[in-house]
Amino acid sequence: MEQYLRRLGYETVACTEGGAAWKSFEQNPGGFSLVLVDLTLSGMPVPELLTRMLQLKPDLLILVCSGYPFDMTTLPAPQSQIGFLQKPFTPRMLSEAIRRLHNGG
Repeated sequence: MEQYLRRLGYETVACTEGGAAWKSFEQNPGGFSLVLVDLTLSGMPVPELLTRMLQLKPDLLILVCSGYPFDMTTLPAPQSQIGFLQKPFTPRMLSEAIRRLHNGG
């Protein structure tokens, strides 16, 4: 996924667990416009991670990916800032989901 996003022109920071994701984000919240996160990310509950990120950067766009259902209304952000992508998905579906978020939902 990281390679595909780079081919689309995005700069990426990949983390395999929630603590590392938080640390990377906390050091430079202004450097992020979008967070793509899998619900099964280990190390920190994803809703907690995203809530912390939104506290530092309220206009952050979030794309949650999962094979499990997720209630996006649990996050403290307007629904226009949050997207959900059901697994499995294709690179094209990922690209379209990101584009929808950047266009306001």
